[in-house]
Amino acid sequence: MHRSSQEYMILILCFGGAVAIFPFAYIRFQQGEWLVGFFDSVMILGMLALGTYTYLFHTVKYAACGLSVFALAGMTTVVYLKGASLIYWAYPTMVGVYFIVQPRLAISFTLFTAVILVPAI
Repeated sequence: MHRSSQEYMILILCFGGAVAIFPFAYIRFQQGEWLVGFFDSVMILGMLALGTYTYLFHTVKYAACGLSVFALAGMTTVVYLKGASLIYWAYPTMVGVYFIVQPRLAISFTLFTAVILVPAI
């Protein structure tokens, strides 16, 4: 079956994101940062689950929204747990949202996240 470009984008972001976050989870567990390592692991498992869902059912609408909310919530949680020094992860996470959901939805997701991040800075 032929996959759409949006489906490929979700698959790449899910599986690529899981691979990219894994070393951070490993390092955080090694350094004894159990809570942040746990949240990194949850993000990895969530991305793998959403990627598998998209791969098996070829449904992108709910997976795109879920991935957007999941990635933004994970990034926000890590910024609050580790401090403002990790705010640099906000930009690539927010840009990724614009690639997978409609622009109006992406604007609402990212503005809401930006408002939540202001106290952490």
